[in-house]
Amino acid sequence: MASIQLDAVSVDIPIFNISDRSLKNNIISAATGGQIRPRAGATGRAIVRAIDALTLNLEHGERLGLLGHNGAGKSTL
Repeated sequence: MASIQLDAVSVDIPIFNISDRSLKNNIISAATGGQIRPRAGATGRAIVRAIDALTLNLEHGERLGLLGHNGAGKSTL
């Protein structure tokens, strides 16, 4: 039987030229709950963690529904 197993999966999405858009940075930070943080060693770039340490095990016949705000990572998953 088929199954889907994920173990501590994370997805980071880079946002380029963020330093040139400080107002936008503040708005995005507020909208994403502060999940935007500078990337070490990179200038003008920030990282949004769309999925953080997801562990999931779906067996044959099981269903999964995803609920969440816009930008919560549903489509990324």
